[in-house]
Parts: sequence; structure tokens; C-alpha cells
Amino acid sequence: MGKICKRWLVLLLVLALLVTVASELWLMPMLDTFGDYHAQRLYDGTVSGYVAEIMQEYGLSEDNLVSMRTDQSGEITAVTPNTVSLNLIQSKLNERMSAQLRSVEGIRYEVPWGSVFGGVWLTGLGPKLTFRLTADSLVTVGLEDTVTAVGINQTCYSLSVTVDQDVLLVYAGRCRMLTMHSKALVAQTVLVGEIPQTYVDYQEGN
Repeated sequence: MGKICKRWLVLLLVLALLVTVASELWLMPMLDTFGDYHAQRLYDGTVSGYVAEIMQEYGLSEDNLVSMRTDQSGEITAVTPNTVSLNLIQSKLNERMSAQLRSVEGIRYEVPWGSVFGGVWLTGLGPKLTFRLTADSLVTVGLEDTVTAVGINQTCYSLSVTVDQDVLLVYAGRCRMLTMHSKALVAQTVLVGEIPQTYVDYQEGN
């Protein structure tokens, strides 16, 4: 009887070892990939949501974030960002992202186990696995402007708020550091003619 118990004990230990190895070699890498993808999407959505919220609260729009000057012939001579309004967006966004990520809840989302590795048939089923993003460094909020050709003698001027931060992704007893970079568009306009020199100087000064 004692030998049978020992054999079952050895068998259980071997099975536990195999499950552990399988988890580390197959399940955990899958969770890492799944978690990273959804964490970035959630982070982007949080940034975009806060930017939209701040602009609505303070009555800001594309019209009062960027101004253009023209000469007598109607050619655009300068594209000038409204630094006061943009500084307000940056400051408030920094406050809200910092508060959200340093709160007890952080940024959380839940995913059913069936959606992680069950394929089409098990999507949305099973117990839920909780992922949580929490702060690991200070939020860095900046501005980025670009011009893109959109037609003959036409360029699209875009102004975005950028957010960079290292965060911790916590799930299934694990903790991983992710470097997040997110961008939210705040103003966009089409310029006809040559790129204004003032814009060129602004870019070179960044």
C-alpha cells in the first residue's frame, strides 16, 4: 500500500512539474502578448478620453488651438499653436493620468480565460482574468506636429498631444514593466501652398 501511495505521489509531482513547465513555455508568453496588446489599447483610449474631456470642459477646439496668418494674396505665412491652451491641456492631462495610474484601482480590465486561449468557440466564456496598469514613473506629456502631403500643392498640418510613461502591468501574480507611448490628435487642417516658414522654424526649434 505504501509503495502505491509513493507512486501516486511521484505521478502527481511529475504532473505538477509538467503543468508548471507548460505554463511557463506556452501559457505565460501568450498572456504576455495578450496583456501587452490590450494594455496599449486601453492606455491609448484613456489618453484620448481625457484629452476630449479636457477640451470639452475648457471650451477648446481646433479653431482656438491653432491660428493661421495670411498675406495679401491669401497665402498662409504662419501656423501658430496657441501655447496657453496647449499648456493647459498638457497640465490637466498630466494630472489626470497620474491620478488614475497611482490610484488603488489603476487602469483595470478583465478578460475571460476562454478569450485568451480558447479560440472562437470559447471566446467570452470562463472565469475572468484581471489585468491592471499602475504607475512606475512620472508621466511625460509633450506636443508633436507634422505635415503630410495630401494633394497637389496641399499639405495636412496635424497637432497632437503625446504621452510617454513606464507602467507596470499586473496579472496572474506577475508584474511586468511596459513602456507606453500614446498620441491624441487635437487639431488638424489642410494648408494650400508652400509650407509656411514660421512652421518650418517651429519644427527646427523642437
